[in-house]
Amino acid sequence: GTLQLGDSSVAGASPGLAAGTGVNITSGATVVVDQGPFEQVAFSDLNGSGTLVQQGAGRTLLNGVSFGFSGTYDVQNGLMSVADASAFGFPSEVRLASGTLFEYLDTSGFSPSALSPTTFSGTGTVALGDGVFFGAGTTIAPGMSPGIFNIDADFDATGLIYDWELDNALGVAGIDWDLIAVDGDLTLGSFDLNVSGLGNNLFDGAQFEIISATGAVSGVPVIGTLT
Repeated sequence: GTLQLGDSSVAGASPGLAAGTGVNITSGATVVVDQGPFEQVAFSDLNGSGTLVQQGAGRTLLNGVSFGFSGTYDVQNGLMSVADASAFGFPSEVRLASGTLFEYLDTSGFSPSALSPTTFSGTGTVALGDGVFFGAGTTIAPGMSPGIFNIDADFDATGLIYDWELDNALGVAGIDWDLIAVDGDLTLGSFDLNVSGLGNNLFDGAQFEIISATGAVSGVPVIGTLT
């Protein structure tokens, strides 16, 4: 079943969960958070394997001890924030609609936190705090069909699992084939590329930009052949 917390159409209707309130979303169940644009709902003890939906224009904060959740974080609107490593569960899936933001702050100040094994999909943006990185075994699947997945941080692609879709070989990156857009430095290393679609107009010698970066690029680009 589905439980909705809050109503963004009514000012001040978003619920406040007391610190330490346990929320268990069982498999097949969904909790929808629908808060206004300046409102926040915090989960400090989240468990289960169902789906947590961020539907409102405000912010859902994951803090406390919520690493027992291994379901789906579905960000359809607004912002979802993870305070530190103890507040995020593995393995899990993060779905990001266009214009949404998922930020992993890691305010703990301890050792670096790896976001793996986690699957990220959609066309939103992931922002990572200091000491947070994706880690080997992370899967990224841009778009709901070909699209752009945005990373607001330095990105090391080593060990990545990249689910890449091609629709039209004569088209544009991010529209006709998937693109990971990095707003930061990019390190290229060995990663797995799972190709689907292959679409239209594929020709011998075709080349595709599948990861872009605004900063410095290190590592050796690998040129492969689709057969």
